[in-house]
Amino acid sequence: MKKIILSALILFCSYAVVWADIAKEKRDDIVPLSMVFYQFGHNTLGSFTYNYGLNYAVAAIGTYGFIESGIDWQWNRLAYNNRGLEYAGYPSGAIGMLVPLTVPIYIYVSGRNKKDTRLQTLGLAVAQAEILALGIHSAMKAVTGRRAPGIIDRDPQQTDYSDDFKWGLFERGIGWGWPSGHTSNAVAAATVIAEFYKDNFKIKAAAYGYAAFIGIGMSFGGHWLSDVFAGALVGYAIGKTVSKSFLEQYEGKTEEKAETFSFYCTLNSAGIVVRF
Repeated sequence: MKKIILSALILFCSYAVVWADIAKEKRDDIVPLSMVFYQFGHNTLGSFTYNYGLNYAVAAIGTYGFIESGIDWQWNRLAYNNRGLEYAGYPSGAIGMLVPLTVPIYIYVSGRNKKDTRLQTLGLAVAQAEILALGIHSAMKAVTGRRAPGIIDRDPQQTDYSDDFKWGLFERGIGWGWPSGHTSNAVAAATVIAEFYKDNFKIKAAAYGYAAFIGIGMSFGGHWLSDVFAGALVGYAIGKTVSKSFLEQYEGKTEEKAETFSFYCTLNSAGIVVRF
């Protein structure tokens, strides 16, 4: 439910600002908020085909390895038997929900105040990466239906290794499961920021440090370690795809591409355009 609300808020705000932009006079120092949907269809497909889809293949194969080697189970028991680790991981859940909403807004508004179009572009790129991450990992969770690790609810049934990795097609919704949504969101955003600041080690370290904090924290409570591993790979693919697209647009190197699908909004209507 929380993810549905978050998704609805992001889309509602995006449509609202698209409508607002229609009445604004174009200025060279302003990047319109409607750019949050720049090359949206192209970037969605690119998130799956980045690195020839190897990120998703490695996520699946790696998850199998984590399970069969016993690493998933050992990490789970470590957190289950040490409540301090579980409590230490709690902030990751809250921060991982708050940051995706506030950081893109903060970056964009800062760029507007400074008349910095690169900063504005970065804010919108981060927002798009998070929207894509939300949609992609939610779909993957619904399809795979992986059982939660049972740490937070202290599941007494979760004591047998052979019974701890159940999967079920469309059985458990989008709230829990494989991959970790918090991690994919964090890594997607961190990757976009790192790509925009390739030459700034401190910013890159801070961005990926935040993503690591979120991922490790989630592995102590809401997810198996392999969920976090897969979420990081998915988020990285999304972040690389979106950052490349937005940087090319900012630097004027982009070529017009026919969108597979895109959003539109006018004063009295809104919808999705699909091209075949």
